[in-house]
Amino acid sequence: MTYDKEHIDNHEFLLSVIEEAPYGLIAIDLDGVITIANDQSLQLLNLENSAAELAGMNIVEVIAEIEAVKTKVSNCLNKKRKKFDLEEVFYNESYLTFRGRKIHNGMIITIADISTIKEAKHAALSSLLEGQEQERKRLAREIHDGIGPILSTLKMNLSNIEGDVENLSHELGDKFRKSYEMIDEAANDLRSISHNLMPKVLSDFGLIDALETLCEKINDTKGIEVSFINSGLYERLDEVTELALYRIAQELINNTLKYAQANKITLQIIRRELNIQLMYEDDGKGFSPEMVSKGIGLMNIENRAKALAGEVVIDSHPERGMTATIEIPLNG
Repeated sequence: MTYDKEHIDNHEFLLSVIEEAPYGLIAIDLDGVITIANDQSLQLLNLENSAAELAGMNIVEVIAEIEAVKTKVSNCLNKKRKKFDLEEVFYNESYLTFRGRKIHNGMIITIADISTIKEAKHAALSSLLEGQEQERKRLAREIHDGIGPILSTLKMNLSNIEGDVENLSHELGDKFRKSYEMIDEAANDLRSISHNLMPKVLSDFGLIDALETLCEKINDTKGIEVSFINSGLYERLDEVTELALYRIAQELINNTLKYAQANKITLQIIRRELNIQLMYEDDGKGFSPEMVSKGIGLMNIENRAKALAGEVVIDSHPERGMTATIEIPLNG
């Protein structure tokens, strides 16, 4: 077979475009055999082969270490090359995106390194959550230092004239006592709000004491049984991690109390060598898996975990309760 100069020039032009593409590019035939690969794809996949050596190899063997991609490509080839997108696959200390598209007599797979974008999103999310926590602290201080003393003073003043109530009519005396009780109620509510905004026990004594206190308060209501287990965490974590795990636990418990109609909650903190795990379980009515992506509370949990490069796995089915596993790395 002979090729004219124009055909050769076009072929070289095509190879040049593929090689200079700003992302990894691999072309495969109908059997999954690699026909073309650029150097960028070799670097992203951490391969020692040359592009020429890669040609003729099966794509499934080349990406065997990346289980999610291997499975997706295999299924894709078995289903008449249906297109696929895999976002944020962590491999070789980088976050990669894989996309597969159908071409004549084969498929083309592109690989992009989105680590920088991922880091930027992570930084933005961390800043957002940090800003929210700073605002919570400010509001807690305002309540504690501003409204709290005013109510305490008002309550003290009313207490000083309580003895004169007997000289009032029965109707006025009753109004006085009800007003006094309402002020007492408002002071307790403000105390509770201030504590929820920024629990003092968390900043003073750490995550474990704060979670124990939280669970004890819920148990005191006699409405639901909460069990807390600490497995191996005996030292303080950094403030950001402690606060995130505390807020996640609060959110999970709040969701259970509001929606699950559960009788029991089990909360466990597990200290491992490289990470901290928060395990949560309730025996409530559960929910369908598709609702996981729709609940605002669950989105808050995922955002807090992502801000610390953590992972969240939530499993629930109707009438079978809910379990959640949150894993936060300790390397920051």
